[in-house]
Amino acid sequence: MAKQNLVINNAIDRFFLVESAVGSEDDIVDFPILDTPLTTARIGRNEEGEMMKVSVLRLDHFLPDGQSFVVKVDTEGYDVEVLIGLKNLISSGRIKICLFECNTREILEGVQKIVANIDYTVMNLNGSLEVKLKDNPDKIGQNLFLVRNDLVDYYLSVTEKI
Repeated sequence: MAKQNLVINNAIDRFFLVESAVGSEDDIVDFPILDTPLTTARIGRNEEGEMMKVSVLRLDHFLPDGQSFVVKVDTEGYDVEVLIGLKNLISSGRIKICLFECNTREILEGVQKIVANIDYTVMNLNGSLEVKLKDNPDKIGQNLFLVRNDLVDYYLSVTEKI
């Protein structure tokens, strides 16, 4: 699907496409073949229980040396595993900002554990972590940002204009 999108948008020569999943460890896993749109694929079983082998990469081992990155993670609740696979790049400061989807307090706590004692701050679009939901205090349901501490003031000045 990604390759088709790149071809359709005449962008295939500007990207290096890797058909792999990302996670906390380099591995090969069984991934279910689901009867859902590719944009909403998630781990689960289809009616026939068909599986396919998928390689999983830690992004720590994949992203080029000497460069800094802005990362967007949206992996249907698997975000903490992906961030664990980025921990070396986060610790080295090579990740400037990481946008991730945070649906539960468990995900938030997992991310906070990853960046404990590292110079990063978890923030929302308003520059804070004020999360108030009426119906379920354990659900968060928003995009959060992991921001390198030396970029927090810049981040706040940009989000202030939104």
